[in-house]
Amino acid sequence: MSDPIPLSALKTPGVSTVSAIGSDGAGGAKLLSAEELRSAAAAYSASQVDAALALRVPYSGANAAVNLGSQSLSAGAITASGTVSIGTGSRLVDTGTQLITQVSATNSFAVSSSFTQVRSTNWIGFASTSNAQDAGDCRWFRGGSGIIQQRNGLNPQTYELFSTYTSTTSFQSLCLKATSTAFQIGSARGTSDANLPVQLGHFSSAGVFTRSLDVLANGSVRVGTDANEYIEFDAGSISVIRCNSNALGMHYLLIGDSTGGGGPMIFRIGAQGTLEWQSTNRADAGTSDIAIGRASAGVLGIYTNNSRATLANLACSAINASGNLNLTALPTSDPGVAGRVWRDGTNLRISV
Repeated sequence: MSDPIPLSALKTPGVSTVSAIGSDGAGGAKLLSAEELRSAAAAYSASQVDAALALRVPYSGANAAVNLGSQSLSAGAITASGTVSIGTGSRLVDTGTQLITQVSATNSFAVSSSFTQVRSTNWIGFASTSNAQDAGDCRWFRGGSGIIQQRNGLNPQTYELFSTYTSTTSFQSLCLKATSTAFQIGSARGTSDANLPVQLGHFSSAGVFTRSLDVLANGSVRVGTDANEYIEFDAGSISVIRCNSNALGMHYLLIGDSTGGGGPMIFRIGAQGTLEWQSTNRADAGTSDIAIGRASAGVLGIYTNNSRATLANLACSAINASGNLNLTALPTSDPGVAGRVWRDGTNLRISV
């Protein structure tokens, strides 16, 4: 086969061959003359029967414009400016730096060496079937400057970010889901996987993450930046608020009855913990000047501060400001409890 020649040579009768292949009528192929090429193209256009016609047109100044409109099934054209027309309403335009898709004279899609984008009123979507032209159910829109939206009419949408994915039944992901009644954020998992905690916090300039809030796999919520310093709201069968500080050596629990049965509420303090008061009306200002804590097994102590080093005084209706002890409504018979005070007439006795 000879080398390709300019298309302009096709206009000159008598040129023996060009870079075109046609049928020789016996199942083979042969080179076509210019006249044979024009005849084959005209026959193809008239009968719309594929005659195995192929044309190679090298890019050069001599091939400034190749118009295939009258010799093809569609009214297409290739111009020297880099425009390829497909049919009557669609074009591919090469601007030198971008490849642009035009539909109905509108620049709809552009590709360059650094970006791919659509015009502001278009959307990027995924078809609901294996055919790209079928109706889509996932669509991304530009909602305004710096705003990306995922929406599809009245159909609630879901977004998933995966940590691991092996199959539809083996994965771990973060799920942002819209329903008709709520917006839901949480971890999701496959049938054989564990839920990962969801953490909120901040990143340093070096990309180091510090968490401030965890939603644990069991549904509990933990507030704190350290695994040993936190407040936790348990999501178990009972309502529990935990306050843990390894640095201060404290561990508090507030336990309430979540069944609505009127069960007890418990405020539980670790053995070294105290319930204390500050010297001002602010809990975060002043100094601790009185505290109640565990002195020993079964013994409650009142102290001057949370170190529990010095005992404090107790003021109540039984002991007045002068230090007098007033005992009223004492039992008048021996209660039979060692150490209990009781009154025998005008005598004060202690049960042994």
